Amino acid sequence: MELAHPAIAAGAAERMERLSTLLGGPGLEFGDRVRVALAFGGIQAAISRHAAADPVALRAALLDAAAMLLRPRRRTGAAAS
Repeated sequence: MELAHPAIAAGAAERMERLSTLLGGPGLEFGDRVRVALAFGGIQAAISRHAAADPVALRAALLDAAAMLLRPRRRTGAAAS
C-alpha cells in the first residue's frame, strides 16, 4: 500500500536528503542519517504539539534539542567500527 502519490513521495525523499545534509553534513553514515530523521520528525511533532506556544520560545527550545541530538559523537572502541 502506497502512502503517497509517487511524485509526492519522490519529492519528500529529495527534501529529506537535502535536510539531512543541512542538519548533519554531507556523507553521513546510516546511524547518523537515522539521528537526523529522528530529529526532523521530533521537530515536526513538537511544532504540532505546541502550536500555540510563543514562536520565539518554541524555536529556541527546538534548536537546543536538535543541537543536543545532532552534536558530534565521540567514537571509541566497538562504536568506531
